[in-house]
Amino acid sequence: MLEENLVDYIEKNKKMFDDYDVHYKELEENDCIIKLQKGDLNEGHIKFIYIDGVLTIAGDYGYAVFDWHNRTNNILAYQNFKDIGYIMSKCKAFDENDVYSFNPDLAEEELKELAEEYEFDVENVPYFESKEHRDSWMYENASRLYDDAYEIGLYKVGSEMAERPFIWWTGLNVCLKYIEELKCM
Repeated sequence: MLEENLVDYIEKNKKMFDDYDVHYKELEENDCIIKLQKGDLNEGHIKFIYIDGVLTIAGDYGYAVFDWHNRTNNILAYQNFKDIGYIMSKCKAFDENDVYSFNPDLAEEELKELAEEYEFDVENVPYFESKEHRDSWMYENASRLYDDAYEIGLYKVGSEMAERPFIWWTGLNVCLKYIEELKCM
């Protein structure tokens, strides 16, 4: 279970990309392409493409698309974003497995809380060993527990933020510090 905030995570993992090179290509106005790459290898790389206020992240650590709806932003402003919840609220496209992980104990806890709040019985609900187990059981049974199971988040019990968004933002911060130093020269 990832219980860190973004600032603590970046501080704790500040050496994560020490042996990586930053490749920066400025495009028109505030747009750019940045690649964080380990030497000449294409292994473990992350590419950040920033065009018209939309940040696309792609590479060996998954993919995501973020939209801040502000074409005048400069990518350097993104190093000021410290709230992973806020950052992920701007995420418009992603692979669910890159962003969320499944915690069986959290699923059990959240299920009990929902049952208490919405007054339904969870006596016959099994302990979910995996996301797949939860999903298949919920598909077959959730509406029997509560009529509006989707609205109350019953289908998402046990989902928590995975580590990849933290890795993306750590890598982006490494790149932005490099770009800032370049622009100061």
